[in-house]
Amino acid sequence: MSAKQREIQKCRDQLAEMLKLPENRSCADCGAKRPTWTSTNIGVFICIRCSGIHRNLGVHISFVKSSTLDKWNYKLLDKFKRKGGNQAVNNFYEAKLPSALKPNEQTETYTLEQFIRAKYIDRKWYSEKSKKSKKSSKKDSRRPKRGKKSKSYESSSSEETESSEEESSSEEVKPRKRKKGKKKPKKKTAPKKKVQSIPSPKAVQPKSKPKPILVPI
Repeated sequence: MSAKQREIQKCRDQLAEMLKLPENRSCADCGAKRPTWTSTNIGVFICIRCSGIHRNLGVHISFVKSSTLDKWNYKLLDKFKRKGGNQAVNNFYEAKLPSALKPNEQTETYTLEQFIRAKYIDRKWYSEKSKKSKKSSKKDSRRPKRGKKSKSYESSSSEETESSEEESSSEEVKPRKRKKGKKKPKKKTAPKKKVQSIPSPKAVQPKSKPKPILVPI
């Protein structure tokens, strides 16, 4: 077996594994079971009836290839895989489609062809936002009670933040007091000795001489 044949066989094996996924077990357009045909540029698995309609759309819109009979290469398989399969593609192409308008296996070929043309050529129900994103947004909107609480909490928190900002701004406006420099320690001086005052010579009075005592003879 040559390298090219091995590549073709490996690609077929990978496509067979993709067909085992639950979202790829039915046709992307009519829901028929076990689709073996593909639209390589759109990225979906389709049944043999829908593959004939896709061929009439033109190669620039839908390039049809069998997953079991035609030859595949790694480059083409990688591009096909990046699309994500039937469910991922339909989430965009059927984002605005009412469930009542979706065809099935019993739908007439003419109405099925009109549906496929409107889906891929006119992109009648196409939206860049997939169905999953819309469902998640609806679920979020169905929580009014929690939303109200959160709003009140947000308002209270916003008021608190505003008040705190005002306080901080008022504090910032106040001039900062300059820090006083550290006082230098005073040098300890030795205690002054008390000097006894010496009386002046004028103030000193001379001692009086004792008077003689007279004794009778």
